[in-house]
Amino acid sequence: MMQFPTQTKKRGRSWWVFLVICFVGQPVNHLVVAQSPQIHMGSPVTGTISTDNPLQLWQYSAQANEQITILVNRLSGDLDPQVRVLDVGGDVVAENDDRLESLVLDSSLEVTFPATASYIIEVGQHSGTGDYRMWLIPGYGRVWEDEDFEENTSRWVNRYAQVESGYLQMGGDIEFAVFSTVTGRVPLNDFYLQADFEWQSDRADSGATTGFVLRVNEDSTRRPPGYYFLITPDGTWQVLIRQNDNFVELQPPTPADNLAQQRVTLGAWLEGDRLRFYANGELLGELKDSTFSQGTWGFQVRGDTAPARVAIDHVLVTVPDTQTPRLPAKINTWRSSQPSEIAGELEKLRLIAVGGERVLTVETQNYEIIPRYTRVFPQGSETDLYVDMLVSVDVRILSGQNIACGLALRSIDEGNQVVAYTDSDGGAGLLETRDGVVERHTYDLLPEIDDPVLPQSNRVLVLLQGDLVTMYVNGTLFTTEFMPPTVGQLGVILLNYATDNPSCRFDNLWVWRWP
Repeated sequence: MMQFPTQTKKRGRSWWVFLVICFVGQPVNHLVVAQSPQIHMGSPVTGTISTDNPLQLWQYSAQANEQITILVNRLSGDLDPQVRVLDVGGDVVAENDDRLESLVLDSSLEVTFPATASYIIEVGQHSGTGDYRMWLIPGYGRVWEDEDFEENTSRWVNRYAQVESGYLQMGGDIEFAVFSTVTGRVPLNDFYLQADFEWQSDRADSGATTGFVLRVNEDSTRRPPGYYFLITPDGTWQVLIRQNDNFVELQPPTPADNLAQQRVTLGAWLEGDRLRFYANGELLGELKDSTFSQGTWGFQVRGDTAPARVAIDHVLVTVPDTQTPRLPAKINTWRSSQPSEIAGELEKLRLIAVGGERVLTVETQNYEIIPRYTRVFPQGSETDLYVDMLVSVDVRILSGQNIACGLALRSIDEGNQVVAYTDSDGGAGLLETRDGVVERHTYDLLPEIDDPVLPQSNRVLVLLQGDLVTMYVNGTLFTTEFMPPTVGQLGVILLNYATDNPSCRFDNLWVWRWP
């Protein structure tokens, strides 16, 4: 197996892990419950699961019919955590029991509390030991973004935003509004967005504002159309609609005690025309509006009588969970030279929408690479950007040892992309890099094939749809992975870990897209 270089994030950049619960409910020791620490909405806590301490209990005071999502992620070790919610009598209120063993899938535990009472959140171990972080949030449990600005953060840096000392730093001059967002974001309908905002400038400038811009319809301006959820240093919040170069007040400036602080955690939950806004885990207010049903998201800061500066941290985006489609183990038409025949088979299985078309064809390309180097060779125009697509290519290694060749998909840069490859060891892999960190990587040796499409070649077919990426090699299902989508280019990639100058050949590259 080829060894891909990885980076370890300071606070555990491992993916969000939420796992199967298999305990039988048992009565809870009331003394233990009384001694268990409290956890509050929107404020992460950390804990440790060890051989001597295989369970940890936390208390949460809930309101009747309150809906929350519990997120638990590993920070260190080989901990495979599990979580469930119990009432004080020991009865199970909720547990996560829907994990698919064949699919590395970000998931979570969504809970609706039946009554106003104190509940127990129990964190245990499916296997392993280590540290974990747990958040309680409103909204959804499928994590698309989790950024703490501790490592390579090229997606976030632009003219108005720089990463310094583990924070995203933004500044706006007097009466100058700045809008900034992450590169590669995709439009969303329903989502939950949360982030920490810390004022770095003089809070005496009470007219300064910072906060979220939601369901953004980007137009390359500093004030794009969308919803503006903004706070001021003296502790007020408001919601504005930006449309046709004008602002309309949806929620007038309203004081809130928990906003008049140096550091505030803001949250926004958009569900259809229902808009809910939070500060430090508490609901500020709920509005209804249908002006914008879809869009991206970002941050804003504006000075009033003096320049304003804020530091942003712990950005979290979650979306509704989706049903994993039933994927065929084999594509019958995989040998076809006509993309329409392969796409037609997937249309009949309702895996892609009817009415698509081939948007790119590249017949044959040969590329060579220098020793110990990785390089992406973009295909098509620089303006061709992709999210969902079906892409196929025949890959052949012409020379070299310890070399992998394949596709670079949704590629923002070499630190942010999906890579599907075959290698000189007779194996294949699918991996995702985000901010320079290998988030997910599935690798396996390939079975020998008697009758390849081309001599000594492997046909790699990848279906990218939403946050699921499915890879077939020579018509056989290789893997399906959860990989939150970004907008990026398409390329072919060579990864060389040897001291020679290997080369690869790519034949019959095509892309199919649908409405």
